[in-house]
Amino acid sequence: MHVQSGCYLRLRQSYSTDITAGVLATSTKIDANGNDVFKVIDWDTLVILPRYIAFKGNNDMFLRLAEIDGHPYLQFLGEDIGEAAAAMEVFYTPNGDIRIKPVCSDKYWKRKPGWIWVDSDDTKGNDKDTLFHPFKVDVHASLLLPKRLT
Repeated sequence: MHVQSGCYLRLRQSYSTDITAGVLATSTKIDANGNDVFKVIDWDTLVILPRYIAFKGNNDMFLRLAEIDGHPYLQFLGEDIGEAAAAMEVFYTPNGDIRIKPVCSDKYWKRKPGWIWVDSDDTKGNDKDTLFHPFKVDVHASLLLPKRLT
């Protein structure tokens, strides 16, 4: 809300001859289309990951795709950052969430109870258990939270 006018800030998406697209404070009523709802971003915690990444654990091993009892798990067992099972590809969704898959697999990470499996065929990001949100913890560390927990 714009404090001085008492009007809600509203995103104007259409162009006209007198006003271009932008943010306007013109109404004291809530917009039925949600054009007055904005997401606030804390720039101090914003993380932009490169397309290809590798994760190094506190055991100095790299996160890699491993199969246990026929299930595709992720474990910090990789000794070489160059091995295909340790290289991960990052895919962004329009709202800033990410999806990740090992370069050596066509499957995406999927949150399961107690573990992350690499077994999702969802290429669109419709399954919320395949969505993660990166947060900056400090200069040297980032955290990935499952979307269901953010």
